[in-house]
Amino acid sequence: MLQEKYMPAYDVRKAVNIIIDVDPPVVFSAMSHLQLHWSWITTLAYRIRGMKPPQFFGWKQLKKSRFTMLEVEREKEIILGIIGSFWTTTVDVKTFQPEEFVTLSFTGCAKATWNFELRQISENKTLLRTETRVLCPGRVAKIKFCFYWFIIQPFSTLIRKEILESIKMQAEGSRRLKSTYSANIH
Repeated sequence: MLQEKYMPAYDVRKAVNIIIDVDPPVVFSAMSHLQLHWSWITTLAYRIRGMKPPQFFGWKQLKKSRFTMLEVEREKEIILGIIGSFWTTTVDVKTFQPEEFVTLSFTGCAKATWNFELRQISENKTLLRTETRVLCPGRVAKIKFCFYWFIIQPFSTLIRKEILESIKMQAEGSRRLKSTYSANIH
């Protein structure tokens, strides 16, 4: 699990899981091509932060949001990282290289990881889990982040569930399309 490599110690942790009725390679492909149309709840969460929600969500949009892809284990896990003062309207996200993430620290900023981990639980069944971990070095940053997290956490959870549901629909839809296509050529 890449979370243990990049953030073994943390102040806050939140995980959401979903079971998908296909094998991990199909789920990983759906994750890699993620294109999510936002729901009203996600749009509301963006507006509360004073941000304009992107029309579509995918890995490119995450990079524009200044998340850094820390590592990819093909068909197993993707982990992203971000460092900033998330509780402010300007957010003040820091720029860094993936190899710097573990040792890097900025005064008044929190560090967060966000992963998508796949585990095959039986034939044609995959557990997709997303987990966020946040570390707040310093008492002031921790107090500010915890207050922010208290308010934003329900929205964050809904967004993550929405992302997992979208991946599930894309992965299972992909399987149905392939089996329909195979059935039509025999």
